[in-house]
Amino acid sequence: MYIGEKYFNNNDIITIYNIYINTVRVKYNNDNNFKLLHKNYIYNNFKLLSPIGYIISSVLLRDKDLITDDLVFIYKPNQLNDINNYSDDTTPGCIKLRLSDSFSENSDNYFCDIDTENWLFSQELDEILSYKNKYELKVAIYLDTTIDNYISLLGIYNDIYYKVLKKSSKIIKEKYNSKYIEYKSVKNLIKHRGIFEGIDFGLLIESTTLNTITNAEPDNKYGLVMVDDLELEQLECIIGHSCKDLLILRYWYDINLNMINMDFSLIRNSITGELFILIYNKVDISMKALNDAFNNDEMEKFLSG
Repeated sequence: MYIGEKYFNNNDIITIYNIYINTVRVKYNNDNNFKLLHKNYIYNNFKLLSPIGYIISSVLLRDKDLITDDLVFIYKPNQLNDINNYSDDTTPGCIKLRLSDSFSENSDNYFCDIDTENWLFSQELDEILSYKNKYELKVAIYLDTTIDNYISLLGIYNDIYYKVLKKSSKIIKEKYNSKYIEYKSVKNLIKHRGIFEGIDFGLLIESTTLNTITNAEPDNKYGLVMVDDLELEQLECIIGHSCKDLLILRYWYDINLNMINMDFSLIRNSITGELFILIYNKVDISMKALNDAFNNDEMEKFLSG
């Protein structure tokens, strides 16, 4: 059991926020209030909703190899989760965000962005995790996890990381890189170093977001939405081609992305953080639709003009 993991039954989804010896602190559904539950109660009445992966964050204590305390975030994809397999590429390795990667005397960059195509290999991962770690935390990540969601799961660790940021940023700025901009918060660090964009990239999630998706019906249980011509034009610019037979619905955990046989993209609303699935055909009429509508003789006449 790890912080951030979600468990579900027929009626509720709970999210783990703190783990104690025999109990856990959770939130039910979208409720803002915490509840304390016994671990056995969760195991007997709920089932784990498999995450897409985990972020392991660590404070590496200063030693002969480290000029200052270092802060590392490592995203490890869940290799057993089918979601990771809908990419055309092989399932990626880990993504690393490390504060000391900014150490450079001659760098002209204020921030050292992550190259999301340069995955962290097991040898480098083992080296990082072999340090004497302090305040190590493993947090489950789902498709709809936002930076704000993640920060809320860090709890008291957020304050610990802030102290490391404050101390280390000063040393980096004074000794290594005078142009370095100090990070004021963990959210600021993650946002500018792009680990969430790296996770999104690995899952083929569009990093560009649409701000103005409107509800077709506020109480529509399927979460279908409609777009006007301007919004559709924005969507087509994001995905790079025209959309036909368009369907947009809110992402929910019981949607199996591997079962969608049309083209699709995942679009996040940057204001609310909501995740939407954009399902479409690239052509006016799909062959499947034609095959369903006509028999073989009719199809031959139709295709022959």
